[in-house]
Amino acid sequence: MNQVKLTGELDPKTRGRIEGRVKFYIPEKGFGFVWDSENDRSNEIFMHFRDFEGGIKTLGQGDIVSFEIEQGKKGLQAVRIEFVRKATLDELQALKRANKEANANRVQRV
Repeated sequence: MNQVKLTGELDPKTRGRIEGRVKFYIPEKGFGFVWDSENDRSNEIFMHFRDFEGGIKTLGQGDIVSFEIEQGKKGLQAVRIEFVRKATLDELQALKRANKEANANRVQRV
């Protein structure tokens, strides 16, 4: 897969689809964020329901999606989003542990 520099600007050399994991999606508001699997989880990419393809109606935390990245008005945005698979129970548990640890580290730094 292609490497993406997630600095808030799109690397013009980056082309093609990448896979990522849904951080969260709010169906009532029609948006959420996805992590690029190629990079660390601190890089979040905005996603909006208008960019869903293949009949996606909603996404759950941890689900795997395939997408392309474009420069949006406020930063990087996932576009042409396709569902790959649901997160397994083990993946969801690991994700919750990692989130808990990340939140604890943020509190300690303050």
